[in-house]
Amino acid sequence: MEITQGSLAAMFQGLKATFLAAVHEAGKPVLDGLVHEEPSSTHEELYPVLSYLGDLEQIFDEYPTTNIAEWLHAVENETFGRVIKIPRNRIADDQVGMYMPQIKRLAAKAATFRFRMAPYLFVSSDGTATGGAGGGFQLAWIDGANVFANAHVWPGDQTWDNLDSLPLTQGNFETVVMHLEQRIGPDGRPMDLAATHLIVGPTNHINARNIVRRALVAGGNSNIHYDEVQVVKWSAIRDESWFVADLSPEQPEPVLIQNRELPEFTAQDNPTDEDAFKRDVFNYKVRERHGSAIMCPWVIQAVNWDAETMTTTTQAA
Repeated sequence: MEITQGSLAAMFQGLKATFLAAVHEAGKPVLDGLVHEEPSSTHEELYPVLSYLGDLEQIFDEYPTTNIAEWLHAVENETFGRVIKIPRNRIADDQVGMYMPQIKRLAAKAATFRFRMAPYLFVSSDGTATGGAGGGFQLAWIDGANVFANAHVWPGDQTWDNLDSLPLTQGNFETVVMHLEQRIGPDGRPMDLAATHLIVGPTNHINARNIVRRALVAGGNSNIHYDEVQVVKWSAIRDESWFVADLSPEQPEPVLIQNRELPEFTAQDNPTDEDAFKRDVFNYKVRERHGSAIMCPWVIQAVNWDAETMTTTTQAA
C-alpha cells in the first residue's frame, strides 16, 4: 500500500471502527448487585453517602429529614491506557490486518477494565489485605475509619464494624454472617441485611464450596447451609481474605463506578500532519478514564485472615 496522508487516515478510520465495534460488543464481567454506575463531568465528583441510608418514619409534628449535604464522599477520576505500535513496513506490505485481532482483544479489555478492577477495591494491588497499595483494608471511608474496620461511627455516634479475623470454616462462616445480619444503622435499628454472596480467592474456593455447595455432610446429614449463598471466586484475591455480602436488590450496590471518558482509540501521530507519512512507526492510543470506590461498606462483612501471621480472634456480636 502506498503510504500517504489519505491512506493513513483511511487506515486509522478502519482501526477505530474495529475498536469501537469490539467495545460495543463487550459484556460487563461483574456480579449482579455489586456495581452501580454514574456519569462524571469533571476530575472529581462528590456523593452524599447519607442518601443511600434512611427509611420512612412515623410522622408526628414534622416530616423526618435527611441532610444529603452531610458526609460527602469524593471520588477522583484516573486515566488508564496503552499504546499500539504499527511499523511502517507492515502498512506498506498491506499487513495491517494482522493487528485486528489484537485491537479487538484490547478493545474488550478496555471496555471491561473498570469492572474487572472492582476486586482491588476490596484487596490491595498485590491481591492481599495488607500488602501492596489500596484496597478496603487500607483506604479510609467517609467516617475516617478504613472501609473495612472495627471502628466505624454513624452520624449520631452509633458504632458499627464490618471486619473480622477468622479462617474460613463452617462455624466462622456462621459467625461472619451473623455479624453482617446484626448490623445496626444510624437510627439504631437493624438494617435487615441478609447474606447472599461468599466471595473468596483461589486459596479458599474449595473450602467455600464445601461449606455451602455440598448437600450432604458429616456422613450423610443434610447441610443446613446448602446453597444459602452464592460462592464467587475472584482470582484477584491472592491471600486467605474472604467476604460475606448482601448484594440483593433491596440493598444499594456497594461499588460505585463513575464514567468520565469511555474507551477511545486515537492516533498519536495525526495522519493529516505534513510529515506523518514519513514515520517508521505509527502509534495508536487506547485510553479511558473513570473513578471507583466502595460507597456502601455496610453491606459487606470483610475477613482479614492469614494463617501464617495471624491467630484466630473473634469480636463481640
